[in-house]
Amino acid sequence: MRTLIKGGTVVTATETTTADVVIEDEKVAAIGLGMSVEADRVIDIMLKQDSKLKGRESLALSGAVAMMATVEGLKRAGKNLTRDGFIEAMESMKDWTPEKLTAPITWGPNRRHGLNPIRMMQGKKAADASFTVITGYQPFPPQF
Repeated sequence: MRTLIKGGTVVTATETTTADVVIEDEKVAAIGLGMSVEADRVIDIMLKQDSKLKGRESLALSGAVAMMATVEGLKRAGKNLTRDGFIEAMESMKDWTPEKLTAPITWGPNRRHGLNPIRMMQGKKAADASFTVITGYQPFPPQF
């Protein structure tokens, strides 16, 4: 079982800091800010399907979000699928956050590029893939 503690106080031999803590099998599995149990759940599913994705999880999550968006659009389009119906369904998605993996995504008639916000993070320890979130999501206007 995996448990996420958001905004806990972490005390080490050299420092005290506020961080998110992931506990797995009664041990600390990860420490950082902006940790997401939702992403871990999706990663677990992907690794069960293809273990070769180990070590490339972030790239795999990008692909998973694209697949989730397509499936959501297909669901919204309904059984009588047409190209126009699919486009209309995609354009109905406002502030959509698939499994809380991304910043909100909005599509529209003049907005078909999907996600453009980013957030800055600083890597900590490679051994446990920990990081600190430096900024929240910052949207950037499309340049196309």
